[in-house]
Amino acid sequence: MNVSPDLTIHNLRELPILIQNLENIRAVIFDIDGTLSRGKIVAKLFSDVLAELSIKTFDIQSTLGSKNWFTQSWLSQNLSITSAQAEQVIELTKERFLQLSVEQINEDLYEETVEILSELKELGLVLGIFTMRHWQLALHQITYSSVSNYLDQQATLISNSSMRITGSHIEEMNSKNGFAEKVAQLELHLKDLPNLHSTEIAVVGDIITTDIASAKQLEMVAILIQR
Repeated sequence: MNVSPDLTIHNLRELPILIQNLENIRAVIFDIDGTLSRGKIVAKLFSDVLAELSIKTFDIQSTLGSKNWFTQSWLSQNLSITSAQAEQVIELTKERFLQLSVEQINEDLYEETVEILSELKELGLVLGIFTMRHWQLALHQITYSSVSNYLDQQATLISNSSMRITGSHIEEMNSKNGFAEKVAQLELHLKDLPNLHSTEIAVVGDIITTDIASAKQLEMVAILIQR
């Protein structure tokens, strides 16, 4: 997929001035892993579960945000394990993640995340997320981290009218590849923000084939973060 971002930054601290210079941007949608959060907690919990169950591991950090790996079908196929084993891995990882404290969740955020979200909020921007992460893990992290103080309910795909992403559409969306799923999520954002045109929305992410490509597909401003 030959896609180029509209803009590239190396730290979230560059974002407020960049957004102000764009002038017409009214909303910013963020990816989670590799953008707002390191994703290391999920990777460690997952690796620990695999080790305890004597299942071969893989470089999960490299797949965060680019593949929908946290599904029974993907794990069964790529780890050569049964569906029952894959389900056990998923359930144990979810169970342990949902037991994490607020402090542990906040520690996984990049140092500048909360500061920059606060600055963008002061500019009057609508802030939201889109993510490849399993909905229960995303919901827990967003609800119990400092990020929740700055996200707009109508632009958060795990709350308000967009609960459909965790309800009737969850299986359908989990079956899509990364690019298609992120396009679907951004389309839901457009539906939930009817007063905004796609060109007034900036999307910030770290994966070209999913985050950037989906934004470009919908004619949003695609901002790549390369840390």
